Amino acid sequence: MRPCPIRYKITFPYGKIYPPEYQYLTADHKHHGIDYGTPIGTSVGACVDGIINFIGYLRGYGNTLIIKFFVGNIFNRKTYRLILAHLDKITTAKKVGQKISKFNNVALSGDSGMATGHPHLHLQVEQLIKGIWVPINPSFVVGKD
Repeated sequence: MRPCPIRYKITFPYGKIYPPEYQYLTADHKHHGIDYGTPIGTSVGACVDGIINFIGYLRGYGNTLIIKFFVGNIFNRKTYRLILAHLDKITTAKKVGQKISKFNNVALSGDSGMATGHPHLHLQVEQLIKGIWVPINPSFVVGKD
């Protein structure tokens, strides 16, 4: 079991090549997140301490919550953002710019956006590198099997 953000089986791992009909989604044809197959309405945890950066509907991601967080000390700090997508509902009362704890339940999983008919939680982590958000393997956030 993975400790966070949800305790369900991974249905599409990070870095896997998309089937041909979905390869248009990314320039490198690879999946940039981890998908967890869940029933609609499953509680989703924040899994990082950070600041809410976005709450709302975001194209193919559907209902989305983005949390900005930092790793390292003041001299060697890296900036990341956690994207939780395809949500049924965002349940946190927090607003953009407010701090959130990794222990908070923030949403319910769903099938919004391009996940329609295929309920799952899409979890993606991006690192800010020279002003550009670059997708990275989110395993350091969700833990290991």
